Amino acid sequence: MADADRAKVAFKSAFDDALNQLEDAGISHPVRTEIAQSREEILDSDIWHKLSRSLAVFVAPGFSEVFVLPNRIEDHFDAGTTFSLGLLWRSVTQIQEAFALTLSANEWKLWHATPTARATELAISGDYPDSASDATNRGSAGRGDDRLSGDPYDLYAKRVADAAQTELAAINPAGNIPLFVFAEEQLLGRFDVRKEGRHLELVRGAADRLTAAEIDEEIRGRLAEVNTTITAAELANLGEIDQSRVEHDLAAIAHLAAQGSVEAMWFDMTQDVWGTLNPETGEISYAPDDSGAFTPGVGELFGQIATLVVAKGGRAVAVRGSDQPDWNGPVVAHLRFALT
Repeated sequence: MADADRAKVAFKSAFDDALNQLEDAGISHPVRTEIAQSREEILDSDIWHKLSRSLAVFVAPGFSEVFVLPNRIEDHFDAGTTFSLGLLWRSVTQIQEAFALTLSANEWKLWHATPTARATELAISGDYPDSASDATNRGSAGRGDDRLSGDPYDLYAKRVADAAQTELAAINPAGNIPLFVFAEEQLLGRFDVRKEGRHLELVRGAADRLTAAEIDEEIRGRLAEVNTTITAAELANLGEIDQSRVEHDLAAIAHLAAQGSVEAMWFDMTQDVWGTLNPETGEISYAPDDSGAFTPGVGELFGQIATLVVAKGGRAVAVRGSDQPDWNGPVVAHLRFALT
């Protein structure tokens, strides 16, 4: 309840600041009253107690929409004639789910935490050892490769790693959802991850008594760091590929996005660039300053271009610039074809 109360105070403060900007821009008293009424309805709703780390709120005369987000974003507001989607892009373009493996000598379990639901245990379809003693007994029964190791924990960890890989590949064959492994050091140090292509996070500690809520809390707390690590690797990889397929100029990226030539685009969600975009040609024009937010037809360009990239089959990733000090922001694109 304390977190919800603090969130309400922050929301009300940001909303009032936005209303003040709208007043300075000349909105009428009836419009201000209508928008302020939406604020009170949101404050009185039950959204503050749902699975969330942040809320994204969009309000206009006759319109109110609230999105419950699983990841944490900084307090931020924009006021103008269009909605700015930059911060919201982080929730829809970065990983907001994960698998988990709880591993002890007595048992192991797989879990799945989704963007909208807390971690729940997954049903296991295959026939695998369910404990270290079971793995040892099965090995003694005659599997030649099992006898290569005399350590029962080595054998058990190997069998569980193989089982987890098989089970998760059936659910997520692309291997793009990370796996959190919860185990004590004696098992975690033996867990064979060499065949596992997906990103792994190793969490040390006893896994026997972990509840679903505790597993979920650990996952949510680390996903931001996981996303930062994955994004850093992707951006570093851009320096290794043909540089004729890398573009940093926003106007050029907009044109290429309209042509369907952008494979992926990364942009700094903490920066706003205001202007207009022609989605047919990709032509952009810049507003002279942030006051462009109150000019009809002017919007935040990063979000508009990201929308165009996705509409053409590409991928857009919102980056917090301070998390990626080594990249040449605020925007970069990986092109499908080399520029000639």
